[in-house]
Amino acid sequence: MNEKDILLLTKYLNNECTEHELIRVAELLTSPSNQEQVAELLEQASKKFRGHFKTSPAHQERSWLKIHSEISSYRNIPKKSSQIYQTWLKVAALVILLIGVGLLIRLSIYHTGNSIEKVAVQMKTVSNELGEKSKLTLPDGTIVIMNSGTKITYPEKFDSQMRFVSLTGEAYFDVREDSSRSFVVNVQGLKVKVLGTTFNIRAYNYYSNVKVSLTSGKVTMQLPDDPAHLVLEPGQEMIYDLSVSTYKLSEFDSEKVLGWQRGILHFDEASEQEVINILEHWYNVDIETVGSSSKEWTNLTAEYDNESLENVLISLGYTLDFNYQINGKNIKIIYN
Repeated sequence: MNEKDILLLTKYLNNECTEHELIRVAELLTSPSNQEQVAELLEQASKKFRGHFKTSPAHQERSWLKIHSEISSYRNIPKKSSQIYQTWLKVAALVILLIGVGLLIRLSIYHTGNSIEKVAVQMKTVSNELGEKSKLTLPDGTIVIMNSGTKITYPEKFDSQMRFVSLTGEAYFDVREDSSRSFVVNVQGLKVKVLGTTFNIRAYNYYSNVKVSLTSGKVTMQLPDDPAHLVLEPGQEMIYDLSVSTYKLSEFDSEKVLGWQRGILHFDEASEQEVINILEHWYNVDIETVGSSSKEWTNLTAEYDNESLENVLISLGYTLDFNYQINGKNIKIIYN
C-alpha cells in the first residue's frame, strides 16, 4: 500500500470519497498484502481514541485494555473530529474483510454515565461443495444462485454507501434495486457494479477468462488497472482474458449461459482439460487420463440435460474414442 492509497483511506474517513474511490477502498482492505499496514494504522487510531473517554480514570483504563486486547491486530486512520468513535468503527468493520472470513469484532466501550454499547460486525462466506448448487439471499434482499464449487463472501450487514461482495466460481445475481447504494462484485480483479439488475458471472480458477453475461438492467465494469468503465446492455456479455488483459463483447445464448441452473451441462468448443475440469466440478469426482486422445478436443460442443455422469462418459467415449472406469469418486479415462 503506497502513500496515495493511505491518503485515499484518510479521504474515506472524512466521507469525501467518490463512488469510484469507495470501490478502491474496499479493494485495499480485502487485499492480504495490506494487512500489516492497515494493522499499524488501526493501532495508531486506537491510541488516539483512548483520549476521548469521558469516564473516570479507572473506567478509562479498563475500557482501553479491553479494546486494545480485542483489536491489537487491526488499525485505522485517526480522524480529527468528535465523531472519531463512529469513524473508527466504520473502518474497523471493513478491516474484517482484510483479516478473513468469520472474524467478529466485539467492543464494549464506556461512555458518559458508564453506559455500555456493544457493537458486533461479521463477515460471512457461503461455499458450495463440488456437485452442489444453492440459492442465497443477501442482507439487502439480492438473490444469488450459486453453481457447483462456488464461494461468495459478504458482510453481515451492508453499509450505507455500497454493497460489496467477492465471488469465486459461477453465480447468477438478481440484485435488489437500491438507487442510493451500488452493488459491486469483486471477481479476480474485475469490479462489476450495478444498482438493480440480473446477470451471470463465470469465474472459475481453471478458466483463463472471466465471463459476465447481462440479462436485464445495466452493468458497469471496471477492468483491472484501468480507470475506464465498460458498460453492458441486456443480451451482451463480456469475456475478459486474464492472461493478456484484453476483452471482447458479444451477444450470448441465454440457454447455454444460464442452463446450469436447470441442470443442463454444456460444452462449447471445449478442450480436453476444460471438459475434465467441468466434469470434476459438476459431479464432484477426480478424473485421471491414461494415454492420449487420437481425436481433436478443441471443437467439442455438446449438451446434456440432467444426465448421470456415466451417461455423459458413454456419449463422450463414443465421440472421442475412449473407455472409462468408475470407482466411487475416482474416474479413469482410457484412450483406445
